[in-house]
Amino acid sequence: MAKFYAVRNGRKIGIFETWEECNAQVKGYSGAKYKSFNNYNDAENYLLNDENNEQKSKTSSSNSEIEYKNYAFIDGSYDKDAKIYGSGIIIVNNGRKQQYKLANNNPNIATLHNVAGELEAVKFVLDYACENNLSEIAIFHDYSGIACWATGEWSARLEYTKEYAKFAQNIMNKIKVNFVKVKAHSGNELNEIVDKLAKEAINDFKRSRANYKIQKDLSPNPKEKNVNITSNKNKLEDIICDINDDFSFGDEEDRILIENLKNKQ
Repeated sequence: MAKFYAVRNGRKIGIFETWEECNAQVKGYSGAKYKSFNNYNDAENYLLNDENNEQKSKTSSSNSEIEYKNYAFIDGSYDKDAKIYGSGIIIVNNGRKQQYKLANNNPNIATLHNVAGELEAVKFVLDYACENNLSEIAIFHDYSGIACWATGEWSARLEYTKEYAKFAQNIMNKIKVNFVKVKAHSGNELNEIVDKLAKEAINDFKRSRANYKIQKDLSPNPKEKNVNITSNKNKLEDIICDINDDFSFGDEEDRILIENLKNKQ
């Protein structure tokens, strides 16, 4: 049976797949903390519950979004029966607040449970920052790995976390990214909203059976509401009944397809 070695305190913090790799981080290291597990999630939880990681993480010590002009709150959720992970996202860009939902059931990353939703949310935010030519953005999150994998503090071992780390580091070479750790379910309004959005995304996904994203403009007194849904083309007919005239579509190809489907109804 495969073993995973979680190092809380050592030369390098992270999860290692062999004893040799783990031993190299803890042997002769004063105050080393480590433990072996039979599955990856238990190893991650061991690291997550260590308060020392919060101090060592390269994140801001402040939880106040007021300090940042552009910022995002993200969270993830997981349905263990349906094996679907969801993401909840709120992005504030120059005072304009938008919320997004993402969900999928990719079996290659669903084993990460709610962490998959959180990492997908971060990737979405980083993409958004690039597409909108932002020079800096803060990401408020409640899971240490969000920052630790991106900054290299944790050693990424799974293919997906390696991909996430590489993607994040590439963006961080272009944009200043501030990772801000917040305590889960601590009463922060935006953090509670994204937690709810992540759960809603899973339920929406189960109803539509499509990989999608939803954006809603939350700006005060907006001139118009914009809701963008990008869906697998062969699944659009499953959700077209839920689309009204307040919805518009981001991709030209999607807009054309939706109009065609509307006209057929």
